[in-house]
Amino acid sequence: MLYLPHIPSIDFTVNKIIEIKPDDFYITVGAGYPLKEINNNLSGHDLWLPHSDLPYVGSVGGAVASGLNSDYESHDLPLKKYLIQAEVVTPEGEIIVPGSTCFKSVSGYDVVKIFYGSWGLLGMIISATFRVMPQSGRVDYGSIKMKKISRTNLLKALDNSNQEADAVYSRKIKAKLDSNNILPIINI
Repeated sequence: MLYLPHIPSIDFTVNKIIEIKPDDFYITVGAGYPLKEINNNLSGHDLWLPHSDLPYVGSVGGAVASGLNSDYESHDLPLKKYLIQAEVVTPEGEIIVPGSTCFKSVSGYDVVKIFYGSWGLLGMIISATFRVMPQSGRVDYGSIKMKKISRTNLLKALDNSNQEADAVYSRKIKAKLDSNNILPIINI
């Protein structure tokens, strides 16, 4: 007979709503939570997140990592506009929480934004916090359309022959956060 020791119950929040703060206009969800389900939970608080209405069927973590973007009246409306904080496991195994739930939290770089569109190369997102809006603003976003997700820009940025400023900085950030080169670059 196989003996299994008692393992204490752990509350895994990766597939759950972690916190809704209606008075502070934000929601925190586990990275595995379906993006499309967020507005179902926010509607009871008279709030909404524009990208939750898109036909994206993946998780919140996947939407952030892949750089989910939309088009609103011929202008880019990226999901990162609403991303204000994340809990991330770095390649070294440390848990970091860049960003803040305050309305104005930085005067310089908003570090949480570097994880948007990084395809997990900088770390694995565990949870994400988004700024949400009152339901009354929903009518203004009637024409929001999802853009195709592409890996082309990421792979171009990681190509050492690409000397564009964004590509150079992307490689520097990856080298700093993944100094042991643990996270692979997968070309699909």
